[in-house]
Amino acid sequence: MQKYKKDRLFEKLDFLRQENIIEEEFKVLKEIELFYSSDPRLPSLIDQFQSKVGSPYNHKKTGGCFNDEMERLEAPSPGDKKLASLWLAACSEIVDKNPASSYNFAIMFYFMGCYEEATNYGAKNSS
Repeated sequence: MQKYKKDRLFEKLDFLRQENIIEEEFKVLKEIELFYSSDPRLPSLIDQFQSKVGSPYNHKKTGGCFNDEMERLEAPSPGDKKLASLWLAACSEIVDKNPASSYNFAIMFYFMGCYEEATNYGAKNSS
């Protein structure tokens, strides 16, 4: 099942590249980077993307929502981090009982802007 998800992400990335849908390609590339950071294809994919969009990335030109350094928009506030730490403790108990749920929690933390926690759950999911 995990290999299927990974293959689908790479297929989606190929499609987005062919259709030149840069913003979505960036999102899929970040998702691949988050969950499959050890994949040997990743560095060349990132290099290809950066050479395609140029440096620095001009987000006004394409209507994108990324800053010049192609990083995520905003870091969570201290209150958000505290809430995330409480959720992290609760989620850890659930993942200990049901390891398959780690992927869902990784996505949750990713969209909360807690990328370190998302990476930790992504690593739990890939093992």
